[in-house]
Amino acid sequence: MINVMKISTGEFDIILNSTYLSDEENLVFWACWTVIVFIMAIIFLNFIVAEASESYNQVHEHIDEFI
Repeated sequence: MINVMKISTGEFDIILNSTYLSDEENLVFWACWTVIVFIMAIIFLNFIVAEASESYNQVHEHIDEFI
């Protein structure tokens, strides 16, 4: 699991180790990687939406002052 987390964060040197795994282990390795990448993308996009929403709220509160 730690190796999968390393790959999902951008450390691709560990991919060479997947060639030493059996077929079943290799399947689990890439399945875990795929799931972790999707979960991390959802978390990251959620953070971006929250920040954009907060910026919009700040501008909306002070719109009369800006105009």
